[in-house]
Amino acid sequence: CVEGDTDQSYRVVAAQAADKMLSINKIEAAFALVKIDGTTYISARSKGTINVQLILEKMSGGGHYDVAGAQVVEEPVQSVLSQVKRCVDEYFAHP
Repeated sequence: CVEGDTDQSYRVVAAQAADKMLSINKIEAAFALVKIDGTTYISARSKGTINVQLILEKMSGGGHYDVAGAQVVEEPVQSVLSQVKRCVDEYFAHP
């Protein structure tokens, strides 16, 4: 998570970070969060075994099976992170 910056390029960095995390051994999906000007942007990536689109649709996001994103306005980044974790847990509870 990166918080408190106003540079929109961090949205790209978050997407790149999620991509890079997939190269870690045994990681099947990755989520990167960045907060810019009061909006938390979530970038999600998957190796194709986890449908990150379904996970982020629960947060009004969207995308594709292996690439997805969402935005949450005016909420603390820790709250958004908790929401992401809850959505991931729900995904695995009801595959």
